[in-house]
Formats: sequence, C-alpha cells, structure tokens
Amino acid sequence: MVEILPIRIEVRKSKFDLFESLQGFDYKDNDVLVISSKFVSMSEGVIVTLSKVRVSKKARILAAKCDVDPKMAELVLRESDYILKGVPGFLLAIRNGMIAPNAGIDRSNVPKGYAILYPRDPFGTAEKLRQKFLAELGIRVGIVLADSRLMPTRIGTTGVAIACDGFEPVEDLRGKTMIVDAPDTAYALLLYKMLSLKGLQKADYAVLLAGNCQARLEKMRADAKNAA
Repeated sequence: MVEILPIRIEVRKSKFDLFESLQGFDYKDNDVLVISSKFVSMSEGVIVTLSKVRVSKKARILAAKCDVDPKMAELVLRESDYILKGVPGFLLAIRNGMIAPNAGIDRSNVPKGYAILYPRDPFGTAEKLRQKFLAELGIRVGIVLADSRLMPTRIGTTGVAIACDGFEPVEDLRGKTMIVDAPDTAYALLLYKMLSLKGLQKADYAVLLAGNCQARLEKMRADAKNAA
C-alpha cells in the first residue's frame, strides 16, 4: 500500500541548502521523497536574468519561426541537446535523453524577468541527497526529482521523473502474476493492452482471477509474485 504525505516548505527565491530545507518531517526507512525539479534548481541558484541574455542570430530566426520570446529561444538553444521542432509558444527539445518543452526552462515559478533552468546534474543531486539522509539521519530513503510536462494532444499536465536514486524505478513483470477481477472485463483488457505495449505478451506472465478490489489487494499482499 502506498501512502502519500505532503511536505510543507517555505517558498524560496534564492540559493539555499536543499537537505536542510527538507528537515522537520518524520521520515522513515524506505520513504520515497518526490521533490520538484524547480525547487532543486532554486536551491542550486540556476536562475537567469532575462535582460542579461544576449540573443544570437540563430535564436532570433528560431523565435520568429515558432512565436517564442527570443531570449527564451536563446536559452533553449544553450540548454538542449537537440531541438526537434517548434509549436506556437514552445520549442520541443531533447535534454538528457528526454523530450522537454523549452528544454525544461520555466518562468512561472520565479519572479518576472527571470527564468529557472533544470538542475545541472539531476542524478548526481538525487544521489548526494540520499547519501546525506543516510549519513546525517541514518535513514534509507529513495529520491525522485519530478517535473510537469505539457503533452501534445493532451489537456493539462503530466508528472514525469527526471532523476531518481535509492531504488529501482522500473520493475520487471516477467514471471509475475497479474491479479484481475475477471478475464475479460475492461480492467483486465486494459491491463493486457498496457503490458503488450511494453513488450510483454500473455506467455510472459500468469493471470489470477480474484474478484473485487479488496480481494485483489489481499492477493497482492499475500505473495510478492502477485504484481497487479
């Protein structure tokens, strides 16, 4: 069972100690901390004053083509590994192997006239923070640095992890038992479809019929091989 608890922290507007800012909460072994990547960026001080950004010719052309602020276009060019294409108001870029609108650069969480970048070394930061919890508090925790994304054709935002440490983020479901209510319900059919899209066919896992939600939960708790 997963329990989600919020951690209330004061708003920060300049560089600070990330570990110290997270204290005052009753952490337990095996807790997983999910921290906003922009909060991490703020702790590192990776904030840019837009008025000081010098815009290149390439950025001006890109900005005009995609209806983007020229200074933002310049920052995206600097921060991204590759720019796929642009849509009005955004540049779809690849940074550290992930597609990120505007290379993850944000202006909504900082004062007007500034932009905040991605953390410089997200995986390194996650590892150091986990080690700090172990060294200072003797607590083994997992760390996730999270961001939100706008997805083409989808209304609203989607949460994504840009880095993690202290646990395996992907579980191999081959050889596991899938717990379903019945073999051909919408719940079960959607599960099969999701597994198929990830490369798992029905020969890769077993299926156990368990009934309602409470019954499925009890089956999952009873045996670690029971996966879903």
